[in-house]
Amino acid sequence: MCGEWNKTHPTPYPEQIFQELLLRFEEPNPSQRWDSPLFTVIYDDKDLPIDDIWACLTNTKTKPNQSTMQRAATEPDSLFELEKGTQDVVAAIMQSVQDGASGAVTIPGVGKVLEVPVEGVTLAQLQRLRRTFVQYQRNHPAEKGRVKELFVEYLNGQFE
Repeated sequence: MCGEWNKTHPTPYPEQIFQELLLRFEEPNPSQRWDSPLFTVIYDDKDLPIDDIWACLTNTKTKPNQSTMQRAATEPDSLFELEKGTQDVVAAIMQSVQDGASGAVTIPGVGKVLEVPVEGVTLAQLQRLRRTFVQYQRNHPAEKGRVKELFVEYLNGQFE
């Protein structure tokens, strides 16, 4: 049926391109967020869910999800502060470890104490945790002045 429609269209696809398009077709899956809401409409269907489709298009029945909501504006230097703050914490931890400190480590400018595991931590572990924290903070930015404190809280949670 698609081939017939293509042939009768005023500007049809060339046959080779049409066949390639058919090979690339993926059936929509309503469990995938980009295919949802999914309305299956057969070409000769007389009972179309017009009201439901219109409601989705005008967003009167559906609630916006995180992928469609606009993010709050962030400070211009927030990424720099995020990177610098987390690097400062990692440097302070590594300095404490090199000095032989274990257990509670005080980070300058942070009111919370970091509980370093008895077996210690490596720079590679800290860098991996820092990257995970930075990635999360890029998507869920926190107050600029709380980066170090939040990173210490995150590390404490990871070291438990």
